[in-house]
Amino acid sequence: MIIQCGRTTRRVVDEARDWAEQAATLIATRTGCTRPEAMRSFSRESRVSPGTLENLSRERLKRLAVEDYVGIQQAFIAEINRAIGALEAELERARARGLCSGAFWAELSEAQAAITYAKGLIRASEESSKFSNPSS
Repeated sequence: MIIQCGRTTRRVVDEARDWAEQAATLIATRTGCTRPEAMRSFSRESRVSPGTLENLSRERLKRLAVEDYVGIQQAFIAEINRAIGALEAELERARARGLCSGAFWAELSEAQAAITYAKGLIRASEESSKFSNPSS
């Protein structure tokens, strides 16, 4: 099945491409691998063929299968959750070192608020995809 879902196909393809690109950047940063290696890792996690992701990144796809869109979305959310986990661990280390007082308190509070906000966005996205996913 090809995605139509009331949105233009181009917008859906662009959204999936952005997710894949951002996820590859996060993977490369987290693991220290090259961008092509990160994209292969994302391909395995999203269960989308490397060729489809390559065509997506080079803007050669005009349509996207529902399964590929959902796979990219879920793998992107999983990668963001990993990044959030790493940030939370870093905040915890900062608290343990006593950096939560004085000059750093405002910055750490902002970071915690950003993490909480990001988690809320992810939850909202997951909830909305349950209702709009034509393959479920």
